[in-house]
Amino acid sequence: MAIKTFSVANVKYNGTGGTAIGNIQSAVLTVTVDTAEITSFGDTWKKYLQLGKGWTLTVTAGYDNTDTAATGLRTEWITGDCVVTSVTMYETASCYFMGDSILTGYTMNQGVNGIDTYTVTFLGNATAAYTAG
Repeated sequence: MAIKTFSVANVKYNGTGGTAIGNIQSAVLTVTVDTAEITSFGDTWKKYLQLGKGWTLTVTAGYDNTDTAATGLRTEWITGDCVVTSVTMYETASCYFMGDSILTGYTMNQGVNGIDTYTVTFLGNATAAYTAG
């Protein structure tokens, strides 16, 4: 099994031609499936029914007040707009995940003897599509 090292590790919001988030330290894409238990009396094993799928993308980056993405996301969070037309997480220049989302979290972190960071969480608002290049 090969270990994957992303050659681009880039995240953009508002389309593939959109604004790139600078100084990324980590990006985590999580896909979930909701379930409902349908176990009947007398069953010895639990049974489940697959329901809707969902996804979130959480990005942590070094904070730079001159970075367009950092200030743009902060502004969207403060003004309450929070609807991001699309967010794209790149594996390579031609392989990426993309989907419409809502900005559901914005966290600033300042610490002693460390760089300031911010973390944004995008909640998928429908399908997360994958483009293989």
